[in-house]
Amino acid sequence: MAVAVKNEAEVGKGMPGLGLAGASLVSTAYIVAGILVVYHGLPLVYDAFLAWWTTNVTDAIRLGGFMYEGFKLLLIVLATVGLIWLWARIFKEQPGLRAGTAVGAALVVLGLVLVYFVTWVVCKQFLQGVEAATLYWSGLGVAVAAGLAWVVFMVTTYAKPAFQAWLVTLEEQGWFSLKQYKKGQGLRVRRGTMLGLLAIIAAGLWEYIWSRTITVNTRWDVPVPFDAEQLIIIMYAPALTISILVAILGLWFSYRLVNYPRFADFLIATDAELNKVSWSTQRKLVQDTIVVLVTVLLMAIFLFTMDYLLVFVLSRTGVLH
Repeated sequence: MAVAVKNEAEVGKGMPGLGLAGASLVSTAYIVAGILVVYHGLPLVYDAFLAWWTTNVTDAIRLGGFMYEGFKLLLIVLATVGLIWLWARIFKEQPGLRAGTAVGAALVVLGLVLVYFVTWVVCKQFLQGVEAATLYWSGLGVAVAAGLAWVVFMVTTYAKPAFQAWLVTLEEQGWFSLKQYKKGQGLRVRRGTMLGLLAIIAAGLWEYIWSRTITVNTRWDVPVPFDAEQLIIIMYAPALTISILVAILGLWFSYRLVNYPRFADFLIATDAELNKVSWSTQRKLVQDTIVVLVTVLLMAIFLFTMDYLLVFVLSRTGVLH
């Protein structure tokens, strides 16, 4: 007797035995490490290598400011593409994994902010005036403890079945997929909506770029709470970096929004209603426009005449002075 078996998506094909929680946390660690290597490690290695080359090998070839930073940017882009390709090979398709990685990256950023804030408060409020060595080791201990506490919080959160189910639901909404929802339907309205969103983002970036000087030599950094002489580099060339990030995120958000099921269905229904509209011909449009303009002109003349007559009559009768 034949028995129908429901096909279920394979879970954890790329990371066997870890499940959604473990695979998401490992993927998050991979993403964070990749960002640190690409954004902070490669520029330092690049600068150090070129400085060593011009000092110890030859200084015949010197790169100008534009070419120097251009080659650095090209190296960063190639490394980013390579890490993305490797991520796709290591972490196979798994329901909820992409959402888990994105949420995990956001939690890591939030955790870093909280750890820095907690360490800063402890050092400034409770360790003020102590010896430098005591301040350093005590502040470092507070930072490590706060970081471990946040890691435990993330692990316990990901281990909850309800949170994993939420990740799967979030991913099913399509925010982390290239697939199009109801491909071929409502194309005019969906494309117009996407172009409108991109125009707004482009206008904001244009104003942002022209309201400040885009340089590649500036950076954002904050002092270490327990050692003011050391700095934590947050972002290189913040104006340029923020512009690129906003452009990428804006493009992705615009694309995914018009493929979000509820909003996409609304746009498809709107396009269907537009197909029912009977559009006027050019001759009819010109005739109707002339009629409207003539009517507005006649109404303006009538109202002006009545206003003038009322003022004249009321002034003659003594009502208005």
